[in-house]
Amino acid sequence: MKITSIFPTRASRGSTVTLSGNGFGYPESNNTVVFAATTGTAEVVPATATLTTMTVVVPDTAITGAVFVRTGARDSPPVILEVTARDLTIIQNPVVLLEGKVTENADIYVAPGSLLQIVAIGVANVGSTMFYVGLSPVDLPRGQTRDIVVVGPGISNALRSTVTILGGGVTVFGSGAFPNGVIATVKVDAGAEAGPRTVLVTNSNLDSVSMPGGVFIR
Repeated sequence: MKITSIFPTRASRGSTVTLSGNGFGYPESNNTVVFAATTGTAEVVPATATLTTMTVVVPDTAITGAVFVRTGARDSPPVILEVTARDLTIIQNPVVLLEGKVTENADIYVAPGSLLQIVAIGVANVGSTMFYVGLSPVDLPRGQTRDIVVVGPGISNALRSTVTILGGGVTVFGSGAFPNGVIATVKVDAGAEAGPRTVLVTNSNLDSVSMPGGVFIR
């Protein structure tokens, strides 16, 4: 089973995306689409499905990250979906600005650019207070659970930063405070595919940053 494309590649929560590929289940109830989410992952039954295409609504908890299809006990390789907030309707009232005058109730706001950056990553036994944090990829053994820390500018629990590890067979539980970063618990399935995985961090503004090969499943 494989996803060959997702359209559009940038979608808002509550909108519909189309997955194309092969080996999907039929009918719709035989498939689950798994999104990266604020709570780790969000699982959704597609609205329509054939053997080569399906449509699915992006859940309200989805964040930018991996999307894959689970059919029976099989997980497809992931694709990346950029997720934005729900579309909003802006109601504007006209404001007249006269030269040399100051008026109230006219706000101009420019959102700051994303300052997220991963500079280091570390791993330790669950509950440990000692972490070795560095630039090298960290090992996550299959069939075990570890705490992982991700450190860098703009990453903090206060900004509700969440950690996602791309690819099937890995579950990330929540996030907590860690100096200049976040800490999360990661469970790796015994049958997870071995090899390097990308680590993705997303904050409450839906800004995201990734570290390709940040962890290695062994």
